[in-house]
Amino acid sequence: MITGAAQMDGGILVVSAPDGPMPQTKEHILLARQ
Repeated sequence: MITGAAQMDGGILVVSAPDGPMPQTKEHILLARQ
């Protein structure tokens, strides 16, 4: 059992302006929405 677990209500996405979104960015967004 995990104690002290909490649900996140928000998040911050940081994307490099010169490089743009990396290939795993979409995957990270999908995982964050679960």
